[in-house]
Amino acid sequence: MAAEEGATKTFLVQSEDGMNFVVSDLEASQSWVIDSDTVCYDGKPIRVDVGGKTLTKVFQYCKKHAYSDGYDVSAWDAKFIAKFIGDPGLETLYDLILASNELKIEGLLALTCQTLGNKIKGKSPHEICDILNIRGVFTPQLHEEHSSGSCASHTALAAMGIIANWWNLELKLVDKALQALHVVRCQEFTGYEPKINGLVRHRFNDFNLAFFDLDKETFPVAHRLTTKRQRVSRS
Repeated sequence: MAAEEGATKTFLVQSEDGMNFVVSDLEASQSWVIDSDTVCYDGKPIRVDVGGKTLTKVFQYCKKHAYSDGYDVSAWDAKFIAKFIGDPGLETLYDLILASNELKIEGLLALTCQTLGNKIKGKSPHEICDILNIRGVFTPQLHEEHSSGSCASHTALAAMGIIANWWNLELKLVDKALQALHVVRCQEFTGYEPKINGLVRHRFNDFNLAFFDLDKETFPVAHRLTTKRQRVSRS
């Protein structure tokens, strides 16, 4: 693929599943990870931990923004992200969040995180699980304790106990959802400030009670999201 007008050189980027992409320096500049200012390119493929299918969409975004020439591309962004808002596109949205976080693409990260944030804004933890098809989180006991507003230490043990049941479920999407939600809640617009290291994002670690707000004294209300504009207007 020839370099676009304005580009001075191209890079070869390889996905984790072996797909190769020729990317101009302008497109690469959208990412802190593959930007020519931060990468010493020796002609060998720059391998990234992102699947080829997802990387195709990522570079579609990068190309549009790299050659926008200062024009407003918000309408294009809205059309681009609208395809991933409904249930069929949720997994792709998770993939784009994780990819933009991995590649440090600020614009795409903000767009995807705000989109997922808008889906769960103001929702209870139980509603969040329903909306995002996250299964195996709330057992009847956990749901009852959450509804009553209590969160004793045995709640964590009960939550840990359900992990064994997850092995009989399709876990890939659940893992992606929890990892993507972790990225979303750590964005500036959520006002979330993790107070401990190693917050759980998937089934292989301690259950992430923090995200589901079972202990509101220890952790902030992660699902009540506000935009920067809303935060500024309140100050």
